[in-house]
Amino acid sequence: MPCRLLPPALLPVRDAADAAAYVSEGVLALSECGTEEAIASSLFAWTVPAIADEGRVELLDGRGGVAAAHGAPGRAGAGGTERALPVGLPGLQLGKLTLRWLEAGSSCPAAGIAVAEAICRAAALALTALRQREREERSRRVAEREASHAAAAQQRLELLDGISILVGSSLDGDALLEGLGRVIIPALGDRVGFWLGNGVEGRWQGIEEQTAAQLQGLFGTHPLARLRHVIETGEPALSHAQARLGPDGGLRIESALLVRLAARGRVSGAMLLLSYQPRRRYGAPELAAAEDLAGRVAMSLDNARLYREAQEAVRVREEFLSVASHELRTPLSALRLNVQSVARGVARGAFDRAALLSRMKSAERQTERLARLIEKLLDISRITAGKLSLQIEEVDLAAVVGEAVSRLLEETRGDVPIHFSMEGDLLGRCDRLRLDQVVTNLLSNAVKYGAGKPVEVRIRAEGALARLTVRDHGIGIAPEDQQRIFGRFERAVAGHHYGGLGLGLWIVREILEALDASISIESAPGGGSTFTVMLPLRRPEAPRLEVSGRDGAVREGAASPGA
Repeated sequence: MPCRLLPPALLPVRDAADAAAYVSEGVLALSECGTEEAIASSLFAWTVPAIADEGRVELLDGRGGVAAAHGAPGRAGAGGTERALPVGLPGLQLGKLTLRWLEAGSSCPAAGIAVAEAICRAAALALTALRQREREERSRRVAEREASHAAAAQQRLELLDGISILVGSSLDGDALLEGLGRVIIPALGDRVGFWLGNGVEGRWQGIEEQTAAQLQGLFGTHPLARLRHVIETGEPALSHAQARLGPDGGLRIESALLVRLAARGRVSGAMLLLSYQPRRRYGAPELAAAEDLAGRVAMSLDNARLYREAQEAVRVREEFLSVASHELRTPLSALRLNVQSVARGVARGAFDRAALLSRMKSAERQTERLARLIEKLLDISRITAGKLSLQIEEVDLAAVVGEAVSRLLEETRGDVPIHFSMEGDLLGRCDRLRLDQVVTNLLSNAVKYGAGKPVEVRIRAEGALARLTVRDHGIGIAPEDQQRIFGRFERAVAGHHYGGLGLGLWIVREILEALDASISIESAPGGGSTFTVMLPLRRPEAPRLEVSGRDGAVREGAASPGA
């Protein structure tokens, strides 16, 4: 409130009544001042013009400095006089009033000084009251702020408790995030979304494309670029919209907060909080709450992932046991029938020699099939335990491939033609039995899925590597399944259409990795499949120069192992 600066027309004082009236008006004017500057100005106006030629008011800040001042800072001229009156209360110095008379011998009557002293005391009272009100106002604001922070902290605590209950009751990731959105809004934002994936690939849940596009203007860069930075570094992103230039009437994002979702060393994505209210702009408290919330969300998502993987592992195990029991039962049944047939013939004492030989060969084939199935099952435990043993030796790769082709032609009785060709020096260092296992699995796979069409097998030298290709002209494999089929118990087709344990290609890949080799596939549905294996060849030994001890001649020869 502006204070009244009444012209000091009542001085010089004629009597005590005049002085009392003047002081009363000055006290009222000072009590209406709302700032320290106003008190200094009012004290000056009610004293200096009526009493002295010039003067100055200085109010102290309590630390020895000047809080407010008014008037001329100069000194009286030669012959003039100056007088300082305190502005304060008993035991409390709050400032001073300096009065100056410029003419020699000039001074103020005692009545005027008494009036000035009274007004100085009134100024001290007004200043003390003003500062007390300011302290009370500051205390009130601090109390309100602390109460607001306490209420916000309690709200966040209740929010986190509610989220803890939610995440503890659900192991479905999508349902969990949907429930979290309902709990978080409006406690921490007007909109919440989740990016599920890494900084390159993923998907938004709870955020539409047009909403994500608005973030570019807010963050000053493409949303995915900022998202990638948050996910890769863990640094949160906090941004506010520019101030509105005028009423645009549209709903816009006022504030956005992006934090990473990470738990157990695994990053599952990011969480985005949006505010559409200008009065709610995210800061340090919201950031702390969002990071705590993100940790809980990430932990629950990881729990959901582990639960899904456990369920999938149980499903795969049950399917494998079902397939394995079927695969083992088939040769066992055939073997039992052959043995029973031979036993009946022996019991009767009459059997055909050719028929007996056929039965025994059939029994031998089923026995070999059982042995291969059992060996595959044993390979699972060996590979998983990292105990796949290798016997590395010099091997003619073409010979190993040719033997596997001949054996499979014999087993299939030539029902599926297999064309084999080789080219170049194909000596390598590897495990003969494991290489045979790789070729046999690839050939069996080609025959099984080749729709009875010819299979082409080719091996040739290419520099320090041998390229082995096994090509069929069967059903082919869809692009999305071409990496999955190398997994354990995986197939590209339903198990009831084609037999097998779903282990062949997985074992092939594991063996080749142990041999420092590689495998790739080219295929299309209905266009057959081509598996390509790159095997290391034996490197030729560097020639060495030998010096004959008898004639001193230099001759070229193979380097000895100790050279």
